[in-house]
Amino acid sequence: MNQEMVMEALQNFKGGKMNASNLDVVLKNMGIKFTNEELNEILKQLPVNADGKVQMSNLMDSIQAVKGEKIDVQNLDKLLGNMGVELTDKEIKELMKYLPTDSKGTMYQSDLLNALKHFKGGKVDVHNLDNVLKNLGVKLTDEELQEVLRFMPIDAYGKMDISKLLKEIKAIQGIYRNTP
Repeated sequence: MNQEMVMEALQNFKGGKMNASNLDVVLKNMGIKFTNEELNEILKQLPVNADGKVQMSNLMDSIQAVKGEKIDVQNLDKLLGNMGVELTDKEIKELMKYLPTDSKGTMYQSDLLNALKHFKGGKVDVHNLDNVLKNLGVKLTDEELQEVLRFMPIDAYGKMDISKLLKEIKAIQGIYRNTP
């Protein structure tokens, strides 16, 4: 039995307990990578008992909530389309270079969304903007959304560039979130 098989079994195992203080090391050994923000979110959600342990089932539920579903990269173009993100075949191939996939060709949905946020390419239909922003985990007030739309160039087909959109959102949120 190889390490990957053991780690997959642990990911599917819902019984038992583990030390909350070792959580980052255990998850890394399971091949599950988190940003500091994601790890902090999981730690906030996990109930820890008096012995400093967490139920494995609670841990796996928290991972699922933070990382999202596992997705197959073979279905990437369909998934992106459902999210409202339009990429050319060339752009999809380029994006795939940056996606952290396992040996089965799967990855967590949150990893795809994080890669999209940093990817230089792709278009979004302005009429599907709410859906795209929701799928990317971007939350804007109505005022922020109107400000973004005011500055975003939209082509003749009603499309806008994803990377420009996300840069504009970051700029607008910085302005509004840092204003008293």
